[in-house]
Parts: sequence; C-alpha cells; structure tokens
Amino acid sequence: MSDALVVLVSAGAGGAVGIFSTAWKSRKDLESQYDIDLRKRRIGAYKKLWELLEPLSKYSPPGPVTLSVLRELSADLRHWYFTAGGIFLSEKTREPYFNLQQGLEAAIACHPKKNADEVPDETLKVLKALGSRLRTSCTDDVATRVRPRLGASVAERLALHWHRRSPVSVQVDRRWRWDKDGPVPYYFVIVKNISGQVVTVTSIGIQDAEPPRFEDGKKLTNIVLRPTEPVEVNAKITAPDPDGVPRVTPTVEVMLAGRRKPITKTSRYSVPIPGNTLASKDSEKT
Repeated sequence: MSDALVVLVSAGAGGAVGIFSTAWKSRKDLESQYDIDLRKRRIGAYKKLWELLEPLSKYSPPGPVTLSVLRELSADLRHWYFTAGGIFLSEKTREPYFNLQQGLEAAIACHPKKNADEVPDETLKVLKALGSRLRTSCTDDVATRVRPRLGASVAERLALHWHRRSPVSVQVDRRWRWDKDGPVPYYFVIVKNISGQVVTVTSIGIQDAEPPRFEDGKKLTNIVLRPTEPVEVNAKITAPDPDGVPRVTPTVEVMLAGRRKPITKTSRYSVPIPGNTLASKDSEKT
C-alpha cells in the first residue's frame, strides 16, 4: 500500500470517528437536558400531589377522616391529574395513583353513610398504605434520574430478544377489594403482551387463590391481547399467610394458545406495601 493511500485511509477513519463522537456527544447532551427538564417539572407536579395526600398521613393527621374527606380527596386527585400532574406520572407511578383512586371509590361506595361519619379503622389503614405507596413511588421518580426517553437502551434491546422466548410479562400485586364488611385481601395480576404478535391467554392460575376474575366479576375466557396490550385480573386469597408473613410473590401460571407448557412467573410490584398492613386478620392473631 502506498503512503498516499495509507494517509487517505487514516484520514477517512479519523473523520468517521470524529463524526461518531460528535453525534454521540450531541445525543447524550440532549438526553441530559431532557432528563433534567422532566425531573424539574415532575418535582413541581409531585409537590402538589404530596400536599393533597396530607389527610392520609400516618402521624398527626390534620383531622378525622370522614366520608366527606374521602370524597374531597378523590375529587382533588382527579383535578390534579387533569390539570397539573397526570402528564408527568411515570409508568411506575401511574399504578399507585390509580390504585389509590380505586380504593377511595370503593371505600366511599361500601360505607354509604353520612358525610360526617368517620371511616372505619380497617378501611383507613388500607387507604393510608395506598397513599404511602404513591408517595414512595413519587419519591423514587424525582430522587433519581429517569432513563432517557429518546430510544431503546442496550438493556432494552437485549430484553426484546428475551421477550421472543416469553411473549408476556406478568406483574403480581397484593391489594384489597371491598365488600360490606370492609377490605378483603386479593391478588391482582397484570398480564401484558410484550411481543410483536397477537397472543391469546387461555387461563391464569394464581397460587393459594380462587380462580381469577375480571374487575366486574366475570369469569375468564380466552383473552386476546394485541402487542403492548395488558389485562388485569384479581383473585381472592384462600390460603392463610405462612407464619403470619404475607406472601407478596405468589406463583402465577399463564397458559397461552399454541403452547404446551404454562409461563410461570413470581414477579411482584416494584413499590410493595408494608407487610404489617398486608397481614391478614387470622395471621395477626398468631
């Protein structure tokens, strides 16, 4: 190879490296600016949400929690969602927010008394736990920098390869449903299609729980999920907690059409509720 050709090749390689370095730096600068701006906006929005949750404080609450207080809190949260904070909720924090709203709605419906009547202690205990979970998730969002939204990371690209082997993700949570006697422990399971194809869920089995149902109480039938589409089911817990310790990671088996073996998962919610709140009445006696 002639000296001139070597110089030409070296110059071309150097130019390519320079272009790549400049593009990489520009992208990282843009990601950093985006993250910083989003975090600042979230802090402002979450600060307002934090103030609204004061009635559910654990220590020295501002006053008795009555049905009127719950109705006002639910309305204030709705107003905050549509006027200030809903657009800034991270995917992780959306779930605690809606879990709390569902809890407030159920508590109000199950205790149709006078507005001035105080909420039963067992119900209030659950609502405070849901409020605490929401605050914890908000703190996680603003205390650490969120991942860039400008493209898939290396970890996400690797995850896509893994998803081909497991076309659905399974998220397990333990919350409550309300009946006439108050909150009852239930498992809630979200199955999400993370593949690029339509999948059909034929059955869902949850350890130590009744057959799962939809939110409206209907039994499960074949569930067709489009790409990225989730479905949530719930099941009443049947087995007592071992040794008084709540089981927050039950085994879930999801059967898909066209597969011989079920997909087994034990993943749990990223912001767990304190165990002393989850403990059932039977386990508290032991």
